[in-house]
Amino acid sequence: MKKIIYISLSVVLVLVIMFVPFRKAEYDDGGTVEYVALTYKVVKWKRYMTHGGPIYESTRVYWLGNKKSISELWERETEIINEGQK
Repeated sequence: MKKIIYISLSVVLVLVIMFVPFRKAEYDDGGTVEYVALTYKVVKWKRYMTHGGPIYESTRVYWLGNKKSISELWERETEIINEGQK
């Protein structure tokens, strides 16, 4: 019985470590905040599109994207924005 409890607790602990995000950084680009877990990254975009222009606000989940920098993710995000404007 104890063995089942230890295995269950171990599985829950591994899942928590893999899927619970923590706040990694906040940027001075308008207020973008980055949360990171082992398996994904959440970015709450709040960024000026042009100097003094409109603010872009969106929340995206990047699965297996936790190795990419915020600038690489922004390039990807601008591609999505540009496709939506066509």
